[in-house]
Amino acid sequence: MTKKIDYKKIKTKVLRQLFPNKMFNTKPTWHQLVTFCFAMDMNRRRVYLVHDIGTGKTYTSLCLAQLYKGKRILAIVPNSTIYKTWVPQIKEHTNLTFCVLEGKAKQRKKSIKHTKADIFIINYEGLRWVFGKKKLTGKRIKRSQFVIDPKAFMGHFDTLIIDEAHQLKSFNSIQTQIAATLSAHAKNVIAMSGTPYGSGLEDLWGQYWVLNQGQSLGYDFKEFQQRYFDPIRKGSTSGWGRQWCVWEPKKKAKERLLNKVAHCTIRFDREECWDIPEATYEVRTAKPTKKQIKLINKLIANPTKNPLNAGLRITQILGGHLPNKEKGMMNIFHTPKLDLLLEVLQETKEKVVVFHKFVEEGRSIERFLKKHGITFRSLRGEIKNKDQNYRDFRRKKNIRVLIAHPKCGGVGINLPEASIAIFFSNATRKSVIIRKQAEGRILRPEQKKKCVFIDLLLKGTLDEIIHHSITHNKEVERDVLSYMCSIIHSTEGSRKEKTK
Repeated sequence: MTKKIDYKKIKTKVLRQLFPNKMFNTKPTWHQLVTFCFAMDMNRRRVYLVHDIGTGKTYTSLCLAQLYKGKRILAIVPNSTIYKTWVPQIKEHTNLTFCVLEGKAKQRKKSIKHTKADIFIINYEGLRWVFGKKKLTGKRIKRSQFVIDPKAFMGHFDTLIIDEAHQLKSFNSIQTQIAATLSAHAKNVIAMSGTPYGSGLEDLWGQYWVLNQGQSLGYDFKEFQQRYFDPIRKGSTSGWGRQWCVWEPKKKAKERLLNKVAHCTIRFDREECWDIPEATYEVRTAKPTKKQIKLINKLIANPTKNPLNAGLRITQILGGHLPNKEKGMMNIFHTPKLDLLLEVLQETKEKVVVFHKFVEEGRSIERFLKKHGITFRSLRGEIKNKDQNYRDFRRKKNIRVLIAHPKCGGVGINLPEASIAIFFSNATRKSVIIRKQAEGRILRPEQKKKCVFIDLLLKGTLDEIIHHSITHNKEVERDVLSYMCSIIHSTEGSRKEKTK
């Protein structure tokens, strides 16, 4: 039995001898040298870098791909990080030639075949268009369903880099299946994520299936689930359809799982790598308005078939808007969260990032800040000049607030100019992962000030359930479902008593 090596105890002098500075354009840090040592030892060719947010995973993976002597590299990355992180890092730290796969499917496929480059960059959404095809059902094509295209040649790349690999946790999704096929044809695979199991330990199976085709956690998800989890049935959802079941980890399941993946996984926390400034957490609360309470009660009295949809509508009401399907318009009303936001902005002169869940919330915040003469820039999908807004916030001292949707402003960018992040609302799906990623935008090695994270909540509402779940690293979607079911059960019981 081979003795386990603690790579973190190897002396820096030895690491520098193994990987001298002349091998790299930019001098690697201690934790990056340890990562190289782990990846190159024992001929490891498939590794998962579970390094915390802000620890330089992009640079580490680029150096590692070169140490593996990858001749043709494919990097699968989130769309928002391509030009904000990957392209600048490649230019600054390497001599690699690169090609961003963008445009129509034919153009991307043509670039792969005819462009001479060391590294090709593709976003997750692009995988289905390049390596998949639309699924035929009779004479119709299902709009959103894709299957792997057998004619698509998967052997183009000898090295695969997967950034934010937790996006591959859903093993049934087409992008996960394509990534797994690409991985099977590659000689070297480097996966990276700071939050691999933000929603639960079940997330790990799909990621390691892509990494090494079942060598770590087995070849069948159901077997994996039964081995490490126990089913706990929660009963009927009372008029909302079928029963729902929760899988809870067995005793010491986490330790067993981590031991299973230790042979190909290395982890670094930010505290091990950098002197990260202190972070404090604060909650600001207010009472919901009478209109909000009335809308919420009306919604609960007439529930939809899906409890999660009802929970979604309630969070929209708390944010100050609600879609009116009958009139085809959006009902906008004041939410006390805006007053809480103004209080914070009036208390500080620091730059502030405001994260929000819904697009309409971002628009409401913009209107509110304009009314009070507060300068801002916005990052969300519908904004055309996102890159310019990002640069303005970082460079111009007079721009005080960045209003950011987590998909655009919560991943792959650095915002050390701000030391305060306000969460106007929180996501319910992938909530823990999204929250950690968002916090990591300001809590970075470049940050010189103490960071403050502030949640804006309305008392006695779903806001508090979501916040509690996130702070305790629970799966928010599950807690919201349980909460909504309990509310509906109680209202149905009271209605039956009245009829009697």
